This record gives sequence, C-alpha cells and structure tokens, in this order.
Amino acid sequence: MGCKQVKIYPTANDSQTTTSTSKSTRKTSDIDLSSLDPNAFNSKLCQQRQNAIDNMTYRRTIDSWTASSIQQLVNYIKEFSSNKNTVDKAWIIFYWISQNISYDDASYFSGRIPTQATENVFQSKKAVCEGYACLFKKLCDEIGLKCEKISGYAKGYSYNPRKSAFDDVNHAWNVLQIDDHWYFIEATWGSGHIEKGKRFKKELDTHNFFCRPEHMIYKHLPTDNKWQLLARPITMNEYLRLPNTHSAFFELGLEIVTPKYSQTVHLQSGKSYAELLVKTPDDVELLGSLKDSLEGEDIEGAAQVYFDRQKSLWICQFAPQRNGMHNITIFAKKKTSPGSFHGAIEFILDVKDLKTFNSYPHTWSHFYEYGLQIVAPNNSRSAVWPVGASYCEILIHSPENVLLSGDIKYDDQTIEQGNLVQYDIEKRIWQCLFAPTHTGLHKITIFAKNVKDGDVSHCAVRFDLNVNELKQPMSFPLTYGGFQERKCKIYEPLNGILKRNTDVTFYCRIPDAKEVNLTVDSNWLVAEGYEKNVLKRTIKVGTQDVSVWTKYGNSYTGVLKYKVT
Repeated sequence: MGCKQVKIYPTANDSQTTTSTSKSTRKTSDIDLSSLDPNAFNSKLCQQRQNAIDNMTYRRTIDSWTASSIQQLVNYIKEFSSNKNTVDKAWIIFYWISQNISYDDASYFSGRIPTQATENVFQSKKAVCEGYACLFKKLCDEIGLKCEKISGYAKGYSYNPRKSAFDDVNHAWNVLQIDDHWYFIEATWGSGHIEKGKRFKKELDTHNFFCRPEHMIYKHLPTDNKWQLLARPITMNEYLRLPNTHSAFFELGLEIVTPKYSQTVHLQSGKSYAELLVKTPDDVELLGSLKDSLEGEDIEGAAQVYFDRQKSLWICQFAPQRNGMHNITIFAKKKTSPGSFHGAIEFILDVKDLKTFNSYPHTWSHFYEYGLQIVAPNNSRSAVWPVGASYCEILIHSPENVLLSGDIKYDDQTIEQGNLVQYDIEKRIWQCLFAPTHTGLHKITIFAKNVKDGDVSHCAVRFDLNVNELKQPMSFPLTYGGFQERKCKIYEPLNGILKRNTDVTFYCRIPDAKEVNLTVDSNWLVAEGYEKNVLKRTIKVGTQDVSVWTKYGNSYTGVLKYKVT
C-alpha cells in the first residue's frame, strides 16, 4: 500500500535519486544494516512494547470509544493514557487507528485520492498512507508525544522488483521520540493489507509498531538519509537490491545465509536449480513456491524445501521448467501453530539458458527427519511409466530403523492391493511398486515410520503417475504387517491373482523365520523349500486363496495372501 501507484523507471546510478549523494560502489555483501542507536531497543522498551500489545484490557477499552470528533477522541486518549508510559500512549493511538481507519483502496487504484487532512480522514474513516501518517502525528501532538512524519519510497502493493528506481516519493510513515531514541511507526501497514482483487483487508499487524531500523529498511527508504536510523545509510541501488520481506520474516526470526542482502538468485553452477540457505529458530518450519512471473501461477513440483540437520540450515531449492522471469516466495510458521504458513520473503529468478530441468515430488517433514533418499526417479516429481508395463517402480533408501509403506490413488480413491513395498537386501533400498487400474493421472504416497513408533506411519513423499497406456492391469498380493517389519521381498509371483489349477513357483526372501509354509484351498502343505532365508518351491494352485505363513515363535503368522480365479 502507498499514497500513489508506484511508478518506476530504469536509471543508470544512484545520483538520480534524492536519497543518494554519490554513486554506489559497495558490493551487496558489504551492506551493513546496523542500527545507528544500538541502545534504542533496550530490555525495558521491548518489555513495555510487548506488554502494550498483549494488553487485552487496552483493546476492549479503545474498542468501546464512540468519538464523533477528533477533539473527543483526543479527550478519550488523554483520559485513558493518564499516568501511562509513552509506549502505552503510542500504542493507544496506533491501535485506535488500526481498528477505525480503513485503507482507501478505491481511491488508491483509481488515482483520484481525496484530501488527506486529518479532519477528512477522521470523518470518512478512510485514508491512504499520507492520511494515516498525518492522523498519527496529529494525535501524538495533541497528547504531547514528539512525532515526525517521514516521506520516502516503499515496496508496497504495486512494487516491481525488476525495475531499478522510483520516479517519485510514494509513501509516508512516522517516527516517534522516547528518551532521545527514535522509533518507527507504520500506521498504514499496521492496519491491514491489500489482497488479490485489490481489496483492503483490515488486519492488525503489530510488527509495524516500533519496527527496528534494520527491519524497516527492507521496505522503507526515506528521502532524508538520517531517518534510516542506520549507522551506515544505504543508497537507492542497495535498497532496491534487498529482497522484499514481510512481517513474518522478522517476527519468526528468519535469517538469509545465501544470498546475503540480495533479491536476485541464480541457477547453481552446472545445475538446473537455484538454492537459498535460510537459518531459523528450532520451532519454525518453511515452505517455498516458484511462480512464473507472466502467468502468476505456482509451478507444480518446482520447489524443494527441507531442513539439513548437519548444517542446521533450511535448504530451499527452486527448479524452473523453462526460460523466463520467475518469482520465489518462502513461507514460514511456528511448528506448533495450527494455522497456515505466512509469506516471509521474496526473491527473483530470471533464467535465460535452461538446458534441462528438474522437478521435485511433494515431501513432508518426516522424509527428511527419517533420512530418506530417492534413488529413482531422479529429479522428478513423476514416477516413470514404462512402455507396456503393468506397474511402475520407485526406489528409496532409508536407515535400517525406518520402514516404508505405500498407497496409490486414482480420482482420490485408493486402489486396493495396488502397491507392494518391499526391501531389497542386496541393494539396501526399498522397492516400491504401484499398479494402476486406469489410464490417467494417479497420486502415489509413500509413508515412513521408525521401528520405535509402533504402528504410527507418517506421510513422507508423494509422486504423480500419468498412465497413458495400460494393456494388462494387475494387483499385488495382500501383505501383512510382518512383511515390511521383517523386510521381506517377493521375486515371484508379483501378480496377486493366480490362475486355478496351474503350477506356480513361489520365490520370496523371508529373513530369520523358524519355518515357512503355505496353505492351498485352506489345507496346509508339507513345509519344504525354505532355507537360508529364502522360500523357493512350486505348488499346484487349487480353487481358493493361497497364503504364505511364517513361524517365528510357536505359531504361524500370515505374511502373504493370493487370490485365485
């Protein structure tokens, strides 16, 4: 949001802007966002700020006011703030404005902005940034707070990160003095934000109440350098190079490790993806998205975001599917929060010479927590459907204490006996087989559990499977819990439906059993053909189910069941 539509044009250097005195020669890595006043946010101030924000009595009292004039509002504020500290007084004004003044989205987007005089703003209960800042200053002046209105360049709703300079001032905000320290107040953005459809949504954002200078500078560049409140003011070029941040970035304590102080990311050398490294507190988790700038839609399978325990960093990888301009957004939330993720920071990725492209399957946190690795398909969100096949294969490596299982869905319905997840002891990988029953798009999900977790499995990774031809559908045999737990494997028969009165060879790896036997037509066969952890014997199929049983203690337990037709 801002006072005007953002008009931006390319420029050769910083000397053309009012915020620069000389051409910038500093590299991005040399930018220093240290505060001019490191003592401003002392423990006392921070505690007062948080206490004011958290005080629900303040909010209920302010919400009850029905002021019909500015003077009546001032009287309310004076009476209520009597004997309160300066932070409380500033909060009372900030909160009242956030709840009573709405952003004038219609005027902003039409370009026909009415006078922003405080009386007009108060009566209409609508304003753009100039009106918000003027009203905040007016109310501060009336109760004896030292406040200034600041003008400058903001990265608001209409900001285009690919342009290199603003051609005009487009925003206004405030600074407030307390005990010789200056603090930022952003009343406009504290009241809400513009959503898709260019409509204002009222939503209190407390980050904009006493925002730190090193945070404020990412989206606000004052015309007067002194109001950056930085030890080393930055130039317009440096300001435009900073990535576009949102409140969640600072409130959740994110830190960009690479690229530092740059909104532009590039493909990794010799790779078809870009990578960002992000540091977060332990209780924060991230997601990412990559959008085509022209179409404005998320590119499915283009983002892979996971936590690297060895590096203690979030690895955020983004793989474009074609050349052109792209936008990256990283989302964040508290792990314990039941709510949705919030946009935290944005970057641009422009690709000119993409020779190959990756895509990523959808992963959940347990995929990385359990140390899973995809062996095949490589760098693809889609499983490979072989020509003339009845099933596809996904190969995954896991630590020894992690067990896998699977599921395949068509039209959101699980295909019964459509998966066989088994362990290949020779290759030390899980062979995950999936048999569709229709042509078209399927969703494959692989679950994982630690052997210590009992029966609790967690979603780990999801693939797409597009079946364009299916000549001979099949289903796998029914497996029981011991099949995965003992890391068994079927070599043959993989088809779970046997023909009656035929000879069938059973060849399975079943580790460490005392005995393995089969039942045919509900009759037990003579136990034979099991040695060195391998069952291999040929039987005559009858007219009813065939089951494979294992004995580890004193009794048999079912491990496989085949239907007979």
